[in-house]
Amino acid sequence: MPQGVAPQMTLVAIFPTSTWEKAGLLDELELAEILRLRHKTNSRRLPKWKEIQFWFKKWHRVYLRRRAVKIAEAKARMGVLKQVIG
Repeated sequence: MPQGVAPQMTLVAIFPTSTWEKAGLLDELELAEILRLRHKTNSRRLPKWKEIQFWFKKWHRVYLRRRAVKIAEAKARMGVLKQVIG
């Protein structure tokens, strides 16, 4: 190839042309992932940190739910103790 000449690439190799090829690309993603990846925000945060924040918030919700159950059980125990004592 002569120097300074860019190699020719066909568009068929880059972009899928048939509907079956296009459908095959979407089988690997779930709806939640598509919506999360598709929506463009004004955030300038790196995707790595967005992913870390997503997982932190997801597991923090689990922690808060467990904490609320534990507090409710403790209050119920205190109510039973007050009835026994009083």
